[in-house]
Amino acid sequence: MIRFLDVCNPMVETLDDLQLFQDTETSSKALNLYRCITSSNFFVSLVTANTLFSITLLLCKVLQSVTCDLSEAVTYVETVVSEVEDMQTIIGQGFKEIFQKVENLLKLIDEDHIKMPRLVGRQKNRINVTTNCPEEFLLFTTILYN
Repeated sequence: MIRFLDVCNPMVETLDDLQLFQDTETSSKALNLYRCITSSNFFVSLVTANTLFSITLLLCKVLQSVTCDLSEAVTYVETVVSEVEDMQTIIGQGFKEIFQKVENLLKLIDEDHIKMPRLVGRQKNRINVTTNCPEEFLLFTTILYN
């Protein structure tokens, strides 16, 4: 997942090129995948997961080593728990950083801005947040609601 962010821009460009193929199956699959991975929700989830995985990366490496020391692993676990608790206490500021990264990534792939889904009066299949600000909408639906 951490590496996916590095290859995201070339992947989007390739999918954009594949949409122009004469083969309708290839072009329609490329279009569907392109729409999925260029959506705002996908990037918010990707950057959020990337942030969490980067915190646990050292712990993961320690646990996978052949000479894993349990006391050292416990120290890493305590560090991870502490960092996650710190993230929870300042969730607003942490999400602003995530939101800024998402905006920058979307600019790299030529998306204008972060888009919100259409809001309706009565919603059955997803949460319906009454706000016009994409940052508030994504904070609530991605971080706080889940």
